[in-house]
Amino acid sequence: MDFGELFTDPSKRKRILFAFLAVLLLAVVCAAVGVVSEIPALTIFSIVLVTGVLGVVGKFLVTFAVHLVGTSNRLVKLNDRYDDTERWLEQFDRGTRSTFTSLGKAQADLRSTLEEVTTSIGEIKEELGTEIQTVAKESATRESLDAFVKSSETNLGDLEKTFGIVKESNGKLSKRIDEIGGRAKDVERSIEQIREESERIQAGIDAAKEEYETRLGQAKNALGKDIKEQDRLRRLAVHTTKVELETKIDAIGADSKAETAKLSKKMDSASSLASRLRGDGYVQFNRLLGGKFANDVTGEVGKQLGLSIEHSELRYLERKVQQIEAICEGRLATTAEDAVARVFAARSCGGDSLQILEIGVLFGLGSGFMHTALAPFFDSVKLHLLDPFDGYYGSDHLDPLTGQKVTRAAVERNLRRLAIEKDEYEIIEGFSTDDGVQRRAKESAPYDVVVIDGDHSYDGVREDFERYAEYVKPSGVLIVDDYGSDDWPEVTKFVDETIVNDGRFEQVAVLSRTAIFRRNSVGAGKAASTARGKSSPESKSVKSKAAAKKASKKAKSTKTPSAKKKAAKKATSNTSSKKATPSRKKASSQKVKPLAEEIAGLGEDAEVAAERGG
Repeated sequence: MDFGELFTDPSKRKRILFAFLAVLLLAVVCAAVGVVSEIPALTIFSIVLVTGVLGVVGKFLVTFAVHLVGTSNRLVKLNDRYDDTERWLEQFDRGTRSTFTSLGKAQADLRSTLEEVTTSIGEIKEELGTEIQTVAKESATRESLDAFVKSSETNLGDLEKTFGIVKESNGKLSKRIDEIGGRAKDVERSIEQIREESERIQAGIDAAKEEYETRLGQAKNALGKDIKEQDRLRRLAVHTTKVELETKIDAIGADSKAETAKLSKKMDSASSLASRLRGDGYVQFNRLLGGKFANDVTGEVGKQLGLSIEHSELRYLERKVQQIEAICEGRLATTAEDAVARVFAARSCGGDSLQILEIGVLFGLGSGFMHTALAPFFDSVKLHLLDPFDGYYGSDHLDPLTGQKVTRAAVERNLRRLAIEKDEYEIIEGFSTDDGVQRRAKESAPYDVVVIDGDHSYDGVREDFERYAEYVKPSGVLIVDDYGSDDWPEVTKFVDETIVNDGRFEQVAVLSRTAIFRRNSVGAGKAASTARGKSSPESKSVKSKAAAKKASKKAKSTKTPSAKKKAAKKATSNTSSKKATPSRKKASSQKVKPLAEEIAGLGEDAEVAAERGG
């Protein structure tokens, strides 16, 4: 006998208890008969029976002790696994911070490189200015040489005039000598001497003139050669400067290419990490909160919801989504932004307690996250989870991404892992279009929050809205998932055509792919519908955004459905005769923005990146 089975099988425990009682009763009867009838055999038989029973009881107690020890060991192992998960999350967080720190350093390096390039260009401009000044000085030197030649020619003319005056004086002197020709011989000798002296002077003057002309010719030749040499030197200097400039520009270009290549590698590395953070390859939905979402929630949309939200709260909830998905089985079949948007929409309800009806649950991670994030703000939070638990369009109930079964038991295990007690949730198993399921949901109505996240066809959303919208209490919130998604255009179409124009509800905001509506006060439905055109500026801005979004996606909504959606619809028709299957959510992937946006956006939101690093 396997005594361990007694602790897990109630029927076996009951049978073994009855057997013990029967044996004890038989032993007592035999002992009594043996004593009364004085038959020793019966007395010995009763003693043997009692001994056997005591042996079995001892074995049972030993087995029970061993079972308790094994349970304690399993609890220790489970606690170790939880500690390992915490350590992994801490390493994951450190890796994220170091990645964004390296991105910041890369941006600083790029700015430094650009400043160096700018400085180099300024230096080149200064060198070019110096060369231009040098050329200007050479031109000034050439002009001074021309002026010297002109002044030399002027001096030569003056010298020739002086020679003319000397000749004229010599003529006068000859006349004077002729006049006194009759003087004495000593006078004639004197005159001869004077003539000889005059001839020597004239010869000296002629020699000086010839020498001057020779030197002047040499000076002109030298000046011409000097000008040609200066022109050659100037052209050589300009050519050398041009070559040096081109060399520097090429060097700067090569350095810029090298820095660009380094930055590209860093960007590729950051892109790889960010894609893992988004969930590429494992889930089709982003696990990070983008800069635009953060600005909307902490800004205008937060005001419309009546909430004051800090960036630190967003980072805490972003981390909480990742932690919950890490410790639970299955996955969260929506983006982190939409999961957080549901939490803020529910927080806007106010009050002491919160009743939430969610149509479409899958593994229950979104429901568990809502409860975990909302519990600190309310005295009590009660989840009412409506789902047929038949997975994604198939009888095998397998999730297309994780390959795990989608079952009620899986949801209950996940809720236990998140420390959500049984009295804090109710599971309504079945299709939302079944009257019996609707009656069960009505028993707990009205609800503060109703989430429509089931069948994403036009008729499916219409059925859920017509059946369950009335269960939203006045001032409560109605949430419609996948509004504005390219993969589910019929959801957007029904919201824009019907819910926006329903007098019972007023559209508060659109966050990511989550449309949020608030139920008007009792008796205000007709007044709201007649005064639709007099709505507040905030609601007008939200509706205008919705209309613009609808117009931009109108062309896309007419495209032929993908093969996956056709197969899904075919599987739906084979597995159920119902037209609406509320829990069968989207299996196609959301289009994720390129990382270039998010990091330029790192880039996109330097403040958010800095907070993540903190």
